[in-house]
Amino acid sequence: TAGEWYDGTPTFYGSKDVPGHFGLGVRVPMIVASPWSMGGWVCSETFDHTSIVRFLEARFGVASPNITPWRRAVSGDLTSAFDFSAAGGAAPAMPDTSAYKPA
Repeated sequence: TAGEWYDGTPTFYGSKDVPGHFGLGVRVPMIVASPWSMGGWVCSETFDHTSIVRFLEARFGVASPNITPWRRAVSGDLTSAFDFSAAGGAAPAMPDTSAYKPA
């Protein structure tokens, strides 16, 4: 149904003989808003919460040993949602906060 947040669609269930496997869990919507996002399209790749950690692994060369091989095989790493080939130069200017006085 249009506008819903949870659709009750069964999640992907892989092999039952994988030790400790319990599936991906409920589906979670994600909106990627970034100067480097691909923009203008819907990515149909399967992601889960560890996809954010896997994106950091791919982008910055760090490693997370706590993600199972099954989860790595089933879930994407969000790199398909970004295009860093046109990465811009300077960071955007921050707003002036000098007039801000906390209460």
